[in-house]
Amino acid sequence: MWGEQPPPTAAKTLQSHVKRLRRVLEPGRARGAAGQVLVTRQPGYLLRVAPGALDAARFEELTTKARRALADGSAQAAGSLLREALGLWRGQAFEEFLDTDVAVAEADRLAELRLVALEDRVEADLRLGRHRELVAELEGLVRDQPLRERLWAQLLLALYRSGRQADALLAYQRARSVLVEELGIDPGTELRRLHAAILAQDPGLDLPPTAEAAPSRPLPEALQPVAPPFVGRTAELAWLRAAWTRAAHGRGGMVLLAGGPGLGKTRLAAEVAREVHDEGGRVLYGRCTPEPNDPLQPFRQALAGLGASAGEVSGAGRSPAAVGHRLAELLGGRPDRRVLLVLDDLHLAQAAALEALTAVVAAAATRRLLVLAPTGTRRHRRGLPR
Repeated sequence: MWGEQPPPTAAKTLQSHVKRLRRVLEPGRARGAAGQVLVTRQPGYLLRVAPGALDAARFEELTTKARRALADGSAQAAGSLLREALGLWRGQAFEEFLDTDVAVAEADRLAELRLVALEDRVEADLRLGRHRELVAELEGLVRDQPLRERLWAQLLLALYRSGRQADALLAYQRARSVLVEELGIDPGTELRRLHAAILAQDPGLDLPPTAEAAPSRPLPEALQPVAPPFVGRTAELAWLRAAWTRAAHGRGGMVLLAGGPGLGKTRLAAEVAREVHDEGGRVLYGRCTPEPNDPLQPFRQALAGLGASAGEVSGAGRSPAAVGHRLAELLGGRPDRRVLLVLDDLHLAQAAALEALTAVVAAAATRRLLVLAPTGTRRHRRGLPR
């Protein structure tokens, strides 16, 4: 805290801080009891951190898994892991402590890992055929990080695959100019080889026909991005990304977004849906009618989105549980299908909606399905499926 020259009052000041910290870290600790999180250990104190409690450690764990997934050829899984990892960031690492040498060194290390993770995420998206979507993002990245040749190479490839060979060649010239002016060197071997391949229109640059394709179905209109851009809710977004990652690996379930009107529940769900859609997941949307005279309305909308027959959509003569079972059956009909089902403004006070929802969520536990339910209902949650 004070470097090599602590003031005479350092010990008492530290004890005062520790006392305040313990109130925050262990609010239920009895007076005089030994600390379990912030532990007294001569000549000072030890902070015991549980596995997975540090976002920096979680970030490195996720990026390591993502690199393995990329090496195994699973771009979808890698992209999902990397988005979750990058979603943990909330500004510069250790921004409040950059006047200390230890913090600066660690902040620089994590900043480099963050850039590598970003490059890996772009690599995953390129493998998934999202080159057109990446061009604008990559232009901004090379502007911010002009000396990173991997980003320049990714921009060249994204431009070339988008049918913009001339722009790709101009981007190479821009990269070369930056490197010559800043460092007095020419581009490295990989970037020069890519430039030569673009000049020759090498078929090896084309997206392999076996590559996983980006989803062709548009995002439901109610979940389309709107202005202004989404900001804030970083903790909630990170939590929902983690829930989606679990679901994408076959451990699905339901997340209830409960709260009063105007809090941004649907907007938060829309932001998650956009990311799922961009990763290649299927997004389905159903919304209750303003007057909840049909509690199964969102389930019927989801059935229609899956191509169910008119009879199945109407649900004539079928119990709410049967409607829910049929929806779950269609949602899990293909083992490779990853689905986010948004049931907006769900009226949880109605038994029929709960009955159908119970059937869907029970099936989600063993499927690659996440149910996201924004609802203004704070009461009547006792009967919700776990």
